[in-house]
Amino acid sequence: MYIIEVIPLRKGIGKETLSYFTLTEAKVGTLISVPIRGSLSPALIVEIREGRSVKSNLRRANFKLQKAGKLLAPAFFTSEFFETAKDMADYFATTPGAVLKEMSSKIILENLQKTKMLARGNEKGKEKKESEAEKFTLEGDEDSRVTEYKKIIREAFAKKTSIFILCPTNADVLKIGHLLEKGIEEYAYALHSKTSKKNLLKKWDSARENSHPIVLIGTESFLSMPRRDMGTIIIEAEGDRNYISRKKPYLDARTFAERLAEKNGSRLIFADKLLRVETYVRQKNAELIRENESGGRNRDKVKSSIVDMKKYKPESKKGFISISLELKALTESIQKRNGRLFILSARRGLSGSTVCGDCGTVVLCKNCSAPTTLHKGKNPGENFFLCHRCGEKRTAKEKCLHCGSWKLTALGVGIDRLAEDFKDAFPHIPLSVFDRDKIKNETEAEKIVQNFYSTAGSVLLGTEIALPYLKEKVMAAAIGSVDALFSLPDFRIREKVLRLALKTKALAEETFLIQTRHPEEISLTSALNGNLSPFYESEIEARKILGYPPFKILIKISLTGKKETIREEMEKLKKMLAPRELIIFPAFVEKIKGLFVLNGLLRLDKTNWPNSELLSIFRSLPQKYQIHVDPDSLL
Repeated sequence: MYIIEVIPLRKGIGKETLSYFTLTEAKVGTLISVPIRGSLSPALIVEIREGRSVKSNLRRANFKLQKAGKLLAPAFFTSEFFETAKDMADYFATTPGAVLKEMSSKIILENLQKTKMLARGNEKGKEKKESEAEKFTLEGDEDSRVTEYKKIIREAFAKKTSIFILCPTNADVLKIGHLLEKGIEEYAYALHSKTSKKNLLKKWDSARENSHPIVLIGTESFLSMPRRDMGTIIIEAEGDRNYISRKKPYLDARTFAERLAEKNGSRLIFADKLLRVETYVRQKNAELIRENESGGRNRDKVKSSIVDMKKYKPESKKGFISISLELKALTESIQKRNGRLFILSARRGLSGSTVCGDCGTVVLCKNCSAPTTLHKGKNPGENFFLCHRCGEKRTAKEKCLHCGSWKLTALGVGIDRLAEDFKDAFPHIPLSVFDRDKIKNETEAEKIVQNFYSTAGSVLLGTEIALPYLKEKVMAAAIGSVDALFSLPDFRIREKVLRLALKTKALAEETFLIQTRHPEEISLTSALNGNLSPFYESEIEARKILGYPPFKILIKISLTGKKETIREEMEKLKKMLAPRELIIFPAFVEKIKGLFVLNGLLRLDKTNWPNSELLSIFRSLPQKYQIHVDPDSLL
């Protein structure tokens, strides 16, 4: 009999390791199934002891050891990947098992018996010693980045090393894979969570067994591919917020990939049109080397302009004008030349928010207190308020809940309002709308985009989610509405707006136009002229003064429950963390399903994290505490 310590590859387990007994001889690093809360879960063996050496201790114990299940796979993770997971568990204040679960493919873990575990050139390879990984930045539009990637692939294959290109979304994997695989189809693998089970298992085995160096384009759950010849890791679109998981354990795949590159001794490249402010500062401080020389300026030949929407007076019935004369002229020109026009809208619905014209009260969700968005109903007069946070939906035929006034006024311009006005102005022009309300799956997304590209003189209105699906340039692109984002109290919001603007501009072959009531906003003027340096310097100065990344490590702790209860619990935590200051404040959306949300914020010097004392406190907290290290937002 053997006593084994395992790390369960499952979220929501408070303990870092669990103990079981097994009659089967196994090795450290083996995956085994273990019973947890009535069901079997995969777990990684991290320690093995012979039963007779601890027999007396087991007799005295006040608990009974459970028997482990069957062995699933020998040494599934490389030692470098496992060590990275342990480091990231400390950095993100979670457990190694939660990290391993998040960074592994669910389909692969659940079908280990169907995969070929002995791959040529992988397990037989030598373990790598941790070394100072070379780290680079690569700035430029998608075309120039893809050109560089092809060059890097050729060089890597010549050196007999493989490449992992990490992408933030499934759509990005398909897009980059499509652009890179020509001519190297036998060695290129695009893997993402929407790949069918049969196809994924087949590709996984092929990528593991291929004796030739490979290019693996994938999302974060495929960084676990156990090949020790990964000489380069590229973080594509490194500024994309989708790299941060939206639920526990709130990992940032970019941070994981960087540590894995260090463990592997691999070259690491941060690539994007617009580098994060944090990445730019590291480049400026010579922590990262420029792979190319953009000099903080994105050069292009696109004719760009800003339209100041303040010069257009609101219409009596609809309020703000949504389509300027300049955008109308551009649309007519594109249509006459049988071109295509893409227009970005930052918000769904008819308008971003609704307020009382008499008392100024904002119309909020009755369920979670988030600002609601006005949407168009199927029939005239059936407009409704929809909460994009919790999904609450109710008719728009209501009075102000504060003063009883009927004078509710819609503010801002959403994608439905743009679509409505476009149909009125150009009833003859083919128009499609791409947002979460209209697109429910990948098939629908691909269909609407294909229809757009195949129809001459067409217009596509889309929110941010449309951008990864647009794989070809169009004659003109425009930002129809983005101003609503500036009202969000998010320290990264200007960076997000600039990123959206640059992505939209990159689609245009000839003309790019921005409609805004903030024509002097630096994030918009930087997108227009391509000079990014003033934006970076402005952001760096503001973040330095306010104590935001990259000058501080932020840790956000959230609690949900009854208002007085969570206030008391947060105050207790504040005392536990003293003398460090915990700033307590309500979440931007104060209520979720009738329960209040309270946040606490710690600002730490970069040299003071991870911190063993703080980790001990965090790991002692109940599961209801949500801990976000380097949060995407403080909202």
